[in-house]
Amino acid sequence: MVSFNGQQSDEVILFEIRPHWTRKGMGLLRALVFIIASIFFFSFIKDYVGSDPRYTFTFGVIISLLIGGVYYGWIRFKANRAKAFITDRRFVRLEPAFPTFLVQRSLYWTEVLKVKSTAPNMLARYMKIGSLIIQPIMSESGKEDVRVDHVYFYGDLANYIEKIIYTVKSKPAEISTIRPFIPKKAGERY
Repeated sequence: MVSFNGQQSDEVILFEIRPHWTRKGMGLLRALVFIIASIFFFSFIKDYVGSDPRYTFTFGVIISLLIGGVYYGWIRFKANRAKAFITDRRFVRLEPAFPTFLVQRSLYWTEVLKVKSTAPNMLARYMKIGSLIIQPIMSESGKEDVRVDHVYFYGDLANYIEKIIYTVKSKPAEISTIRPFIPKKAGERY
């Protein structure tokens, strides 16, 4: 059974959001591009450095591999530990800030003004991967918004959250009738 720290005893989890696998793929791609660019850089600069060119190139390759590996490891760690939960009472986002710290942000549905969903580009929109931005009532500058990136079915989840907000604000007794979100194509959910 899925649960999270701080979950209330009678709070029902309607859906758990995890980053799409493309988050790890993009991290790996960025790390490889960095490593390849660094190797080309060190292959050109090795002749202009005062030390032995072989040592300069070898040192550069080792440093590039180390930095690329650490970057990819951090992206993979964050993608494996990041979660968000949609419950019958609130929206909770858990995100690692350091290997031992987990930042938790939650908004009760009565505090939410609106939900926005965006895709970073056309390919992500086609793959149904985007961001959910949940804006609280008192947020003027946008700094208090809760943003979750790399969400699969981001548009459908935004509509689902709007349904929850409407139910909580207009018919609070009917919140227990809302069914959990099923991540399938429209028409195949129930």
